[in-house]
Amino acid sequence: MSYPSFNNSNSLTIVSYNCGGLSDHYDYKRAACMEILMAKRFMIEPENMVQFEKIQQLALKIIFEKDTEKLNLARKEWDQKNYSSISKQITLAPNKANSPNAIWYREAEQMISSFKTRPVTLCDQAFLKLKNDLNTLNTDAQGCNLSKKLVNARNSIAKKIFANIFMQDIFCFQETQYLDSSLFPDKYTVHISGEHCKTGIAWDKSRFTKLKIIDLLTDRGFALSLLDTFSKKIILVTSCHLSGCNPFQVEDTNGVKDADKGDLELRQILKIVSQQTADLKIIGMDANVTPLHPRLKILKQHNFALDCNNFIESTCTNPCQILNTRIDWIAMQSNLLSPVIENIPLQVPLNNTLLNFSDHKPIAAKISY
Repeated sequence: MSYPSFNNSNSLTIVSYNCGGLSDHYDYKRAACMEILMAKRFMIEPENMVQFEKIQQLALKIIFEKDTEKLNLARKEWDQKNYSSISKQITLAPNKANSPNAIWYREAEQMISSFKTRPVTLCDQAFLKLKNDLNTLNTDAQGCNLSKKLVNARNSIAKKIFANIFMQDIFCFQETQYLDSSLFPDKYTVHISGEHCKTGIAWDKSRFTKLKIIDLLTDRGFALSLLDTFSKKIILVTSCHLSGCNPFQVEDTNGVKDADKGDLELRQILKIVSQQTADLKIIGMDANVTPLHPRLKILKQHNFALDCNNFIESTCTNPCQILNTRIDWIAMQSNLLSPVIENIPLQVPLNNTLLNFSDHKPIAAKISY
């Protein structure tokens, strides 16, 4: 099923997508493992997995809810259900005593080698499944090695996604190492920037005119200014990928906090964004943190709203705790009257090597202003 661009002159739609660009197709291979492992975990621990999703949704509401009455109700529910203690237990590192994630981490280690190891080694079911998926995608040509098959498979999936499912106006991409403009329909202009951590932005050239590109002084992303020829408004679009950390809580080792680097990147980006003149400012990002982490509060402090209306879906499987989590976000700030950001469903599943070329699930939102 495809979702058309249902905009008028006072609204637009945007996608943000981490495309899984680690070398040797590590993310795509890992998705095959996580698809098997998370299906098994949901079967064995259905109540825990559903409860964890509810905890993330409520934590997000507590950060961004503007209605005082609804906020108080959310905080009351959080306390009554003892979600603070439960979330800490569910997200306990696998090397900690009584961690519910230890067994799943051990299974993950038996399925795929560490992300620091090249070439990537897949074992048992995960390798067989990925091999079968590649055959189904008609990439098992005679004389074609695994690396070539993976390139062909990912390109094939990307073209189908961009042509049939991603019908939105603007796209923000992270880890775009396997992408180029030839994979997009002709209606889009694509700009990719960066050397080590490539990010990209694409836009409907029939609607938007590029005004300028803004350097964020970091290899973690860039911004560009667009003129919306429909509404005559200036739209500032930022695509960024923040440094990773424990996505659930801040870890402090001898006075050094693991989130400091990514937090500094975000503050630096927001400072530069604040210096730009625009009617609407949008950030599509892999923030590498869940609603349980204080990093998202930095966005709230800078008056950004988050794409948390309608529904919240997990966008990645954490490689340490082996939990489906939401770490990708679309944020919006505007000086226009009563802007609204709402989630849009995309028929691209998480951890599916036939329908998704990344280990992240893309997200989309409609912004009305």
